[in-house]
This record gives sequence, C-alpha cells and structure tokens, in this order.
Amino acid sequence: MTVEDVPYVAALDETIFEDPQVTIEDRIVRFEEELARPFAVVLVAEQEMTVEALERNEDNIVGYLLAWSTFDEAHLLNIAVSEPSRRKGIAKQLLDAFLTHEKFRDLHLVVLEVRVSNEAAKKFYEKEGFVLSRTRRSYYPDGEDALELVRARSEGDA
Repeated sequence: MTVEDVPYVAALDETIFEDPQVTIEDRIVRFEEELARPFAVVLVAEQEMTVEALERNEDNIVGYLLAWSTFDEAHLLNIAVSEPSRRKGIAKQLLDAFLTHEKFRDLHLVVLEVRVSNEAAKKFYEKEGFVLSRTRRSYYPDGEDALELVRARSEGDA
C-alpha cells in the first residue's frame, strides 16, 4: 500500500467494518500510522479498471490485508474484500501474498482472531489450514467472542 492508497483503503474499511464511533478521518490516520510501523504490512488488491469505472470515478482497490510481525509470529489483523468482489479468490490472493512476504518469511506461526458469528471467514481460514487455539471472551467492543486461530508456517509458504 502507498500513501496515495490510504483514503481508498480507509473508505473500504469503513464500508466493511461499520462503527459509528470511528470516523473516516480516524481510519485514514490509522492506516497512515500502519504504513509508518516497521513491523506492519498493508497489502492491497486491485481490480482492473474499466472505462465505465473511471467515468464513475471509482477506485480500483477491492481488498486489503493488514498484518504485524511480532517476535517469531505474524499477527493477521484484517483481511477485507468489498462486497461485490467477494467469492472471486481475492482474500486467498492476499493471504498467499502475505505468507510469502519478505517480512514474514522467518516467522513460525500465523495468529488471527475472527468473530464467532463470522461463518464465511471461519470457513475460509479453516480451508487455508488455520485451527482453533482458544476462544477469547468478549474480545470485540460489542461484547462478541473471538476465536483465536493459528497456522504453523509450512514449506509451501516460503
């Protein structure tokens, strides 16, 4: 992700992770801060632009992934894909790019949290080799529990 992408990624984040307490300006600041962190990576997925999309002044960013490297593990914070772009393999492409990213090559474990109610995400991560580590009670601001999922790095990830 580049600094030019920040407003578009923040707007995508706002449509996917609705929270009336978090403004678009807050999201922009957050992604600018993530870009500055040496242990963070934000990857974006872009669609090919059509003439019609350009005429409608649409952006071509359809997804992003945010992760941190911490000690000997990677913490996957978000994978987000716009509603019209789902079920097209974009989340898998982002995950694959993350697993082979130079910042994460020497890390042994990938950790993430997912809402208990997010069936689509749970199925996706299970298919990608993640297993349940534990349940984190009242993890989210609305009180919903999170499942902590882990995946050991494999030879195929390098």
